[in-house]
Amino acid sequence: MSESLPDRIARVARLDGTVFEEVARDPRATGGAIAVLLLANALDALGSGGGLEGWLLALARGALRSVFWIGAVHLGAGLLGLGSGFAPLFRALAFASAPLAIGLLAAIPGLGGLVFIAKWAATFAAWSIASARGLGAEGATPALLAAVGLGLAAILTGIVL
Repeated sequence: MSESLPDRIARVARLDGTVFEEVARDPRATGGAIAVLLLANALDALGSGGGLEGWLLALARGALRSVFWIGAVHLGAGLLGLGSGFAPLFRALAFASAPLAIGLLAAIPGLGGLVFIAKWAATFAAWSIASARGLGAEGATPALLAAVGLGLAAILTGIVL
């Protein structure tokens, strides 16, 4: 029996690398991965303010950035001869998006800059670990894939939205 979604999210928050290996191997975790990705981006978007229109735009931007980021890491991994297929990597990286939910706290006056730094530091750490565990890679390569992927995703998202 697979672990509950809240339990897996708690393990992501603790940066427990084994959770990324588990979800990468578990095709039944795909629905949970999609839910985590969308929920984290929805909570992050709530922190951006701007009413319903601003929230919808921030949600679309965040979800699109996440899809581009996952795609860029997958493409980079393939170019480097690393990989476990798209679906396993998608599940690991979608779960690693959970720290984006920290962005909700940006709605508290005066905390915006600190929340931004905390959100991206935690998300980058989770993505680096998820990339390593999801690809079975070691060393600096997974973190480099996550960093370059984020940069490409930010550029592509800026072009599209």
